Amino acid sequence: ARLWFRRGTQAMAFVQRTSAPLWQAWALMEAKEGNDSEARRLFAVGLKQNPKNRYIWLAWGVWEQEQGNEERARYLLSYGFKVNPRDPALVQAWARLEAQAGNLTLARRLFKKGIRVDERHQPLWQAWGMVEWKEGNVEKARELFQQGVWANPRNKNAARVFQAWGVLEEEQGNIGVARQLFKCALKVDQSNVPAWQAWALLEERQGLLRKADDLRALCLQQRTEEVYLGVVDESVAAGIEALQNTFERFAKWFGPSDARARSRQQQAGGEAVASVLAAADDRRRGVPPPPSSAS
Repeated sequence: ARLWFRRGTQAMAFVQRTSAPLWQAWALMEAKEGNDSEARRLFAVGLKQNPKNRYIWLAWGVWEQEQGNEERARYLLSYGFKVNPRDPALVQAWARLEAQAGNLTLARRLFKKGIRVDERHQPLWQAWGMVEWKEGNVEKARELFQQGVWANPRNKNAARVFQAWGVLEEEQGNIGVARQLFKCALKVDQSNVPAWQAWALLEERQGLLRKADDLRALCLQQRTEEVYLGVVDESVAAGIEALQNTFERFAKWFGPSDARARSRQQQAGGEAVASVLAAADDRRRGVPPPPSSAS
C-alpha cells in the first residue's frame, strides 16, 4: 500500500491541490498502524499541498483528539474552521472537543455558530442534542433532535437523529414513543443498522424476545423492503398521542417532494502547518493564545 501511495503522490505532484486526498489516506493508514510521527508528517505534507483542504484539517484534528492531544486537536480544528468558515463539520468537531473538555459555554456557542453556517447539517443538531442529554437537559435535547429532523427530513442523516432520539425516549421510559421514532428512522433509511439494533434491544428489554429476534433477522438478512410494525403498548398511548402531530408531519415528508437546489460556497484562506503546531506548543508552554474566533 505504501508503494502505491508513494507512486500516486509522485504522479500527482504537478497538480498539488488535487493530491491532498492521497496524502490524507496515506496518513490515516499510518495512524492506524501506530506510526504516529509518520502520520503527522503526511498530514502536514497534504496541507502544504492544499492549505484549504477541510478533510485533512478535520481528520488530523479528530485523530489528535483520539490520541489525547487536546491542545493540538483544538488548534487544528479551530484553524481548519478559520480557513473554511463555511464548513459545519469542522465547527461541529471543535464544539464536541470543547464539550468533552468541560467547556460547555464555548461548546454551545460553537454549535450555534455551526447552525448559522448550515442549519441543514443534521450531525450538528444530533451532536448538540447528545451533549445536552449527557448534561441532563432532556427537554433541550428533545428540542434539538426535533430541529435536526426537521432540518432535512428526507436525508439519511435524519435516521441517525431519529435513532438517538428514540434511545433517549426509551431511557425516559417512553417505550411507545421510542418505537415510533425507531420506525421513523427506518422509513428514512431502512439500511440503518443502529436503528434496527436499538429497536431490537428495546424489545428484548421489554421481554419480547421473539419480536427482538425478528428485528435482528430483518437487519441481518437485509430484508429492508418494509419496516416491521409492531403493536404499540396501550399504556403509553397518551405519550404517543402527544406527539401525533409531529409524526404526521414526518409522514408527509416521506412522500414525494420537490427538489431543492442547494449551493454552498467554500471560503478559504491559507495557514502554514508549522504555525499551527507552533501555536499548540506555545499553548502547552503557557504562552497566551490568540483571541478565539468563536462569537
